[in-house]
Amino acid sequence: MPVTVEINNACPDGRICVDFPYSSTLVQRVKSVSGASFVKTPRRHWHVPKSMISCRALRNAFGDELVIGPSLRSWATEAARQETTLNRLALADTAELVRLPHVLPTLYRAMHVGPIGLTFTTEEQWTEALAAPGSYQTADIKFLADSPAPLNANQQGLGKTPEWIASVWEAGLEAGDHLVVCNSAAVDGTWEPELEQWTSDCADEVGIYACTGTRAQREVAIGAWRTSTAKSRWLIVNTQMIQWRKDPDGTRIVKLKGKKAEGSCTCSASKDPHAHYSDPYPTIAAHTFRTICVDECQKASIRNDKSITHMSIDAIKHSDKRCAMSGTPAKKKGADVWGVLHWLNPKAFPSKFRFAMDFFEASNNGFGWKFGKLREELAGQFADTLKPYALRRTKDECLPWLPPKLHVYVPCTMGSKQAAQYQAMEDDGFVNISGEEVTTTSVLAEFTRLTQFANAYCEVRGGVVAPTALSCKLDAMLEKMDEADVFEDTEQKQLVFSSSRLMVELAAEVLSTKGIKVQIISGGQSRKGQRRAIKEAFQSGGTQVLCIVTTAGGVSLTLDRADTVHFLDESWAPDDTEQAEDRAHRATSGTKQVTIYHYYTRHTLDEYRMEVADDKRTAHDLIWDVRRKLLKEKAV
Repeated sequence: MPVTVEINNACPDGRICVDFPYSSTLVQRVKSVSGASFVKTPRRHWHVPKSMISCRALRNAFGDELVIGPSLRSWATEAARQETTLNRLALADTAELVRLPHVLPTLYRAMHVGPIGLTFTTEEQWTEALAAPGSYQTADIKFLADSPAPLNANQQGLGKTPEWIASVWEAGLEAGDHLVVCNSAAVDGTWEPELEQWTSDCADEVGIYACTGTRAQREVAIGAWRTSTAKSRWLIVNTQMIQWRKDPDGTRIVKLKGKKAEGSCTCSASKDPHAHYSDPYPTIAAHTFRTICVDECQKASIRNDKSITHMSIDAIKHSDKRCAMSGTPAKKKGADVWGVLHWLNPKAFPSKFRFAMDFFEASNNGFGWKFGKLREELAGQFADTLKPYALRRTKDECLPWLPPKLHVYVPCTMGSKQAAQYQAMEDDGFVNISGEEVTTTSVLAEFTRLTQFANAYCEVRGGVVAPTALSCKLDAMLEKMDEADVFEDTEQKQLVFSSSRLMVELAAEVLSTKGIKVQIISGGQSRKGQRRAIKEAFQSGGTQVLCIVTTAGGVSLTLDRADTVHFLDESWAPDDTEQAEDRAHRATSGTKQVTIYHYYTRHTLDEYRMEVADDKRTAHDLIWDVRRKLLKEKAV
């Protein structure tokens, strides 16, 4: 029975119309195509998203019964050609750039030579390298320039930021407005200086507007951007600035279900229970940008298409290109990568359930579906599906001279007072601290308290449970620093991470009393330029140890002067730890060995958390790095 497929130009997004005489068998087949739906107007028919993934699924479902219309055949031929080009670039070692050498020569020189230029000591080496084929970064730039909505999933430290800047000029998209959404620390700590550095020799004026500091200061930056006459205008904001705020009078309507629907609005704006939201900076929300780039997209929560953050970013209009960047785009679960791919290419990845069912381990406990690791037997098919949509390179292949990170796991034994606190919380769910009873009301709250007590003996100050210097982990960290002569050799640079702001502040206080020049990045640096000043003081030599809250400074910052990183505690998501490690372990580190100390307290929640993180890390590696290996093997 013939099944006719053709582009439906009556649909706003030009979906593929699927026509066939009614047959229950054929209906089941078309339902197997992700994003398939039945419509009754203007006539009754099935349609599917217009993408090459849909085209292949239709061919698999109907085989030789498929009759392809002329418009669809023409579109698919061009789309297949573009896919082939992108597939080749994703695996290529080099590519020729046409515009970049002329419009941004300094950036082109750096990208053509690549990170290997960091090892050069003579002008002859530069001359020889510039005469040779370009580095992997030239292939990345060409991929990003040619792809309508790319995901740059290269490992941290391989130069994703300058690659995106270069791709905008290579694609000829530089004129107009460009939005960068990133972590707060990266607004003026990474993106502003990178744009200043790499566009300094542009013949046309480039306006760079980093929104930092107080709301009044951010409004000034937005006003300067809106009135700018620069040919290329870059607005850099943090995620919170574009995230909708709940507002009874807001015009953004979000439907609610389950417990969230209790007590929600039921006004005439929607017949379903809903809440009202508004844009915190309406000027941004109302503007159409030429490109939108979401840096460290795993932090921006676009992986969850039901989150307010995803909806907020998705509502911002663009005319040419979207891009997402992250070395760890699947933060907790492998299937999380669908949210990023869906934001970039909603036609190609319309259904999370179908995507997860097709590639990941699935189970139903009676309350809903749960998805686990990528099914190993489908790794090759998964790799083929993602080929034209995502870049992925590893440090091992791109930076052969960079020594691998040296991981050292340091077991710590609690003293009697710290152990007593931990045991009381573990056994009874509460502990008495100096006459004040500290209790928990949920498993999550108990895990948080157990982490605190595994870190240090705690006291209650002003109603807040705070760590003290009576800490097995701080003792172990000071011992490692003493072994490395940190207290004598002021040239050494080290990073200290913790998920707890109080623990970070305590570590900084203890180090300061020992004469160490130390600063903190905790997310509380609100003054304009403050984070950038802290970063530059560390990189230039003024600060010896930087103590950082993992969620505030564990992404986007380049802190390659450090040769040692200490983790006083770690996240349940190994991606957070890997991102933080790579603040120091980068292409710009040269041949320096970076040592990572992981402190864990024996016989506590720390040990279980390490096991969970290892399982997640294995799953992530299977998705991305095994995928890369499979693609390379196919290309040979």
